[in-house]
Amino acid sequence: MLTIGAPDLTVTGLDVLAGPQVNHGLGEYFRGFRLSNRSDFDVNNARVHIELRRDSEQLFSSDLITDIHANESRLLVPTVDFEFPDSGIYYLTVGVDTENNVEETDENNNTATAELRILPDLRCSELHAPPIGHHHILQAPACLRSHR
Repeated sequence: MLTIGAPDLTVTGLDVLAGPQVNHGLGEYFRGFRLSNRSDFDVNNARVHIELRRDSEQLFSSDLITDIHANESRLLVPTVDFEFPDSGIYYLTVGVDTENNVEETDENNNTATAELRILPDLRCSELHAPPIGHHHILQAPACLRSHR
């Protein structure tokens, strides 16, 4: 539905570290997003919803409320405290007005999603090299253990 003379809220520029990453907290990978209002109308108390999913399971969800003025576009960098439970592929989605409380000119541009590939945090805690003659020769990988 196209509404003339209404706000148009968008989420763009969802910024996350690219490529596979070692398992640290979400706050280290999520760098922010751009929230815009492409219209001549202010919006007060716009609800921004942030969620993290793995497959169909929601693992993290947070909301923030903000005002966004006419023709304003700004970078938001929320503080996120979440530790990934395991390695794998996760999906981070940020949406504004996902419940359609604000009548907009375009209701189909309110979300952005990014894929995060999290690798296990593997570190070698022990490395053993059997002596060969008078020399020690390291043969890699001698051990590999996950520190969690």
